[in-house]
Amino acid sequence: MENAPAQHILFQADPNMTQQFRQVREHIHQQIKGCLHRTIRVQTVNGCTYEGVLMNVEGGMLFLSVPAAPSMSRAYNPYYNNVILPLVLFELLVIVLLM
Repeated sequence: MENAPAQHILFQADPNMTQQFRQVREHIHQQIKGCLHRTIRVQTVNGCTYEGVLMNVEGGMLFLSVPAAPSMSRAYNPYYNNVILPLVLFELLVIVLLM
């Protein structure tokens, strides 16, 4: 029987940090669960800003419907004019409900 190759852990989350991530995720879910199908703006930690319709929040992801790039758009079928952008909740700095 061969020995399994040695593993080198590159990153392991601190258990306290893991619990904090769960609490943050739950807090975000509670704050935005009533905003489904409404227009929001989000800003990521990388400085990117997106506006679109909040389609779903599940697990650690927020799903935002945004206009497709002109090269992706199909004018003959309006259902193809939007794309769903999945965003990781932990990379979001700001979520704003637009009236």
